[in-house]
Amino acid sequence: MAEKGMFNFLSLCAQEVRRHDWDRYLFTLFAPADVREDLFTILAFNTEIARIPDMVSEPLLGQIRLQWWQDSINKIYAGSSDGIQGHYIFEHIPRVILERGLSKSLFDQLFEARASDFSRSPPKNEQALVDYVFGTSAALNILLLETIGEKNGFEDKAAEVGIAWGLTGLIRALPNLAKQGRFPLPISLIAPDQNLSEFNNDMVHAIQSVCVIAKDYLDRSQERNISVSKVHRSVFLSSILTTLYLKQISESGYNPYSIDSRNGRVGRQFVVGVGALLGNY
Repeated sequence: MAEKGMFNFLSLCAQEVRRHDWDRYLFTLFAPADVREDLFTILAFNTEIARIPDMVSEPLLGQIRLQWWQDSINKIYAGSSDGIQGHYIFEHIPRVILERGLSKSLFDQLFEARASDFSRSPPKNEQALVDYVFGTSAALNILLLETIGEKNGFEDKAAEVGIAWGLTGLIRALPNLAKQGRFPLPISLIAPDQNLSEFNNDMVHAIQSVCVIAKDYLDRSQERNISVSKVHRSVFLSSILTTLYLKQISESGYNPYSIDSRNGRVGRQFVVGVGALLGNY
């Protein structure tokens, strides 16, 4: 009850991000106060389109819903508000897009990547998987940078952090995705006769390979000779939890069904808080 009262002050966008994307909610608390609500608006929009496959009974319905979102965003860029009322996000996102000067191409990349969520076909190879998470995670990071403003050449670093986060998240989500008939591991890493609906030892190599790619992008981001200011740090704090999650996956024997996730919200708050204080991002 006390916890419920503690968060009564949160906007609806912030509440939805906290409910459906808690890690990014945590990162955003470290953003400057004057931009935080706009960041929550973009993240709430992202949770809406990311969750569509969970909310529909068949792919066609999901495609229709995603197209409605894309048409609505296109109308904002065209200067029209016809037909986009009726959802809490559209009380805020037109102003955020226009005042912050957000790039339409980044929204287009998000929509293109999310459209593939309704396909039951795995990515063809590692590059196809990276392209997908660029659209779902790296493009989102760059949108968040644009929302904060003064990108200062951080786009490449933000994209690399986003790719590492996206790849790691797919591995962690693999059990739930498999229940939906979705399989994010590249088909090039899987034996032709592999049963994709359940985990077995043949998948270990594929999962390990994806984790290596994630770690490589994380290393690239950290090797960049760029000092990230506190103003922008919320975009990069995911690197702290990516490191933690990759360690958990490794310790599980690359079995996403047996990951030790004892680092609950309090533990993650501590890890991220210390990392933010020390600038470990």
